[in-house]
Amino acid sequence: MTGPCFVDANVLVYARDARDPRKHARAADWLDHLWRTRFGRTSTQVISQFYAVATRKLKPAVAPGRCRLRRDASRGRGASPARKAAARARMT
Repeated sequence: MTGPCFVDANVLVYARDARDPRKHARAADWLDHLWRTRFGRTSTQVISQFYAVATRKLKPAVAPGRCRLRRDASRGRGASPARKAAARARMT
């Protein structure tokens, strides 16, 4: 890959949902690669969609009170917009 890649909510959901081990592993590896190479990009809309799925549709669902935005994880020099968004969306 030679340029930025937009990460859709489905990829974030598959990386969180281990019910399908194949999709889970591929999504987690892909996200790791994108964040490490700083080619990953996403949007607040995607983060909102991920939150909705993670708290309402995943089995077991993440309790809304446990799903928090992590501001501290995205603070750092040179962090890409995608890395910042992903850090804020991680489950605590």
